[in-house]
Amino acid sequence: MDEQPDEARFGYLTKAIQSPFKRWLAKFASRFNLLWLAEAIQVAKFRIPDIQDGQFDYVFVHDLFLLPRFSHFSKTRVIFDAREYYPTEFAEQPNWANTVGRLAEYMCKKHMPRCYRAMTVSPSIQAKYRTLIGKEVALFPSFPREELMVPDKTDYVITRPFRFIHHGNAFQNRGLERMIELLALLGDDFQLDMMLVAKPGNQYAEQLKALIAGQSNVNLLEPVHPDYITRVCAEYDAGLYIMEENDSQNRYCLPNKYFEFLYAGLPVITSFSEDMAHYTETYGLGVAFLNESLTQMADKIRTLRAEDFMQYRRAVTRHRGQWSVASNVHNVLPELCGEVD
Repeated sequence: MDEQPDEARFGYLTKAIQSPFKRWLAKFASRFNLLWLAEAIQVAKFRIPDIQDGQFDYVFVHDLFLLPRFSHFSKTRVIFDAREYYPTEFAEQPNWANTVGRLAEYMCKKHMPRCYRAMTVSPSIQAKYRTLIGKEVALFPSFPREELMVPDKTDYVITRPFRFIHHGNAFQNRGLERMIELLALLGDDFQLDMMLVAKPGNQYAEQLKALIAGQSNVNLLEPVHPDYITRVCAEYDAGLYIMEENDSQNRYCLPNKYFEFLYAGLPVITSFSEDMAHYTETYGLGVAFLNESLTQMADKIRTLRAEDFMQYRRAVTRHRGQWSVASNVHNVLPELCGEVD
């Protein structure tokens, strides 16, 4: 851990590297339904300060494998931030689905109903959790902080080539090469800049770089600090997120980048995600595809005129103010706003 100790902190969370035997045992236990054992091994990876029930008014838990440390609390209110639908997070990987995925489903059913409140990021995941655990889960989308909203550019003019931007992690299950292939179909009237974040040794990121190197209308940008993302995006005509169709939760995602595009004042062009499509179509924020082919997407995008992008931008400006962290807290945890006795 590179960070220097901070005396003002209550403590630090660290994650231990387990032995190959323990990693094998956790997978074995999950595969053969010894889920109590698999849970114990996964939970033991985390090193956290000793926290007693009643020591705090609230504890926010951001990882499923930390939840067993707190789900039994009765005096402290435990709030579980289930950002993803854990049972299918990497379901496109067969070995994962039969081990970690199976364990995740067991742990969600066991621990989430005990929490004071659980919340997640999209309506579809909210419904899936409701079905799984038989209890309401609150909706808490990944809205940016209000100060990151870029003021509307009243003098903005859109001309060809239309300029798209995508930013985010270079994860293979997202199928980011589809956007590069789409731009090859669209031609030189459209350009895409990709701001990709990847750890050293990420082979998928290297494959993407090789694809981009051979294409004149796609470029790579250096990543910026998250607080600067909306400002960078504001210089473009639309945010693009065309995803891989697979068995993971891509279909149900409502990622932070979607709202960062909106905070930058950009229309959006998305695919596969039902939840992004819902927002886009309900509020007229851009173009949403579901299962269309890249050729079908390209045919539709080519019909867009500058006037269409300007109409989408006006809708973004009109609606984006309602999607804020403050509105999330107001809707999900009103007692923290002093609205409930």
